[in-house]
Amino acid sequence: MGTSDDGPHTVPADGAEQPDSACVQSDWELALVLSERWAVPLQAHFTYRADDPYAVCLDFCLEPQNPVRWIFARHLLTTGLARSTGEADVRVRPGPDSALINLRLNSGGGDALFEIPVASLTAWLERTYQLVPPGHEHRFIDLDALIVHLLPERAPEENGGGRYEDPGPPRTSRERGGTRDGDPEDDGREPASES
Repeated sequence: MGTSDDGPHTVPADGAEQPDSACVQSDWELALVLSERWAVPLQAHFTYRADDPYAVCLDFCLEPQNPVRWIFARHLLTTGLARSTGEADVRVRPGPDSALINLRLNSGGGDALFEIPVASLTAWLERTYQLVPPGHEHRFIDLDALIVHLLPERAPEENGGGRYEDPGPPRTSRERGGTRDGDPEDDGREPASES
């Protein structure tokens, strides 16, 4: 779904790819398809970052101060080069000729179809694969940072004083002073079979 950008891009004015050891960026002119006969050129900025290895960011700079951002899986673009893929908000498929692929974005406000040049997309995807090879994305995720981001911050007093005390190894029912199923006559042994 589209969202506002929260920071400036480091994109050269000439639209060439911006080299960066942890990021692959490129500006392209996509075609916004209005009908079978009409399309309008639209500037788009693609970003792939190693620290968010599954995602591609696509920014449309309709207003320089408020670009529209879509974030979706890199594998959708890869798979969409060969066959239809995606569902709901983002769908990709080969275009009517082999030089283009179609990207369909759907939000609550409507639906837009874009044509992306296959040669540009393929070259850009190859650069992303050099940064993070397909199938190795999980190796680039900082799980500690993700957990900190996902868990709500709590004051130490809300968390039992902020200390964790290890309860030690699990104890048997006999060590806890009880028996299986709460039966005081049960000594924890299996009943003898009657022969």
